[in-house]
Amino acid sequence: IASCLVGSEMCIRDRYNIALPRQLEILGECNLDVATTRNNIGLIYFHLGNYEMALEQLNISLDIRVEILEEGHPEISNSYHNLGDVCEKFEDDISAIMFYEKAIESDIKSLGEAHPDIASTRNNLASLLDTNSQHDLALQVIQLALASDISSFGENHPVVARDWATLAGIYCSLEKFDVSITYYQKAIDSNVITYGSSHIALAHKHNNIANVYNKAKRSDKVVEHLSDSYQIFLDILGENHPDTIFAVSYTHLRAHETRGNL
Repeated sequence: IASCLVGSEMCIRDRYNIALPRQLEILGECNLDVATTRNNIGLIYFHLGNYEMALEQLNISLDIRVEILEEGHPEISNSYHNLGDVCEKFEDDISAIMFYEKAIESDIKSLGEAHPDIASTRNNLASLLDTNSQHDLALQVIQLALASDISSFGENHPVVARDWATLAGIYCSLEKFDVSITYYQKAIDSNVITYGSSHIALAHKHNNIANVYNKAKRSDKVVEHLSDSYQIFLDILGENHPDTIFAVSYTHLRAHETRGNL
């Protein structure tokens, strides 16, 4: 694998696919090394966008690990989490929610309740629950993640800012716009302390809070945050990047609407 060009996932996939039959011949199917190889092949297919093949390999890997390892083993948790990620990209939200819940349950047995990996999975789960209109459950899950991450990292950490943004998104879904704005602003303030005022993570959060201000009919704040987002995209990505082009177009549209409402 090391002889492949850097970043050549197709090359790495081909090497694994050559190695797998040899492993099967020597070790048989029910072997942890085979499970690891299948897991890695599945992740490569995932990154290549071939979700069906990714699911096939990851499910076989999970079956092997469940047969050999005790319940709650980190490798089983890893399989659940990987399957959740693929199902989410595959837009199979029901399966993704199931696998994320299994990953959390398994991780708690091996890592304890307050581990950053569990909080990260809870963040993913909360976003999916929100998307599927399970807003009250999403709030419960993200609040557990937020409390855990603040305990682990303190308030001014990118992981905590991510949790605040997820929490803000849920309150936006519930049409509690003032609460949503408060949490998006906390996320922005935290990111500014961590990264400074010009970072891609901030650009996306400015877009998100602008969306909430728009729903709350506060046009002046919409333009303010869209302008901040555009400036960050321009500084980092350049004027010809699709994100920058979209940002300037959307900012001009909202500015025109604001003038029209004066």
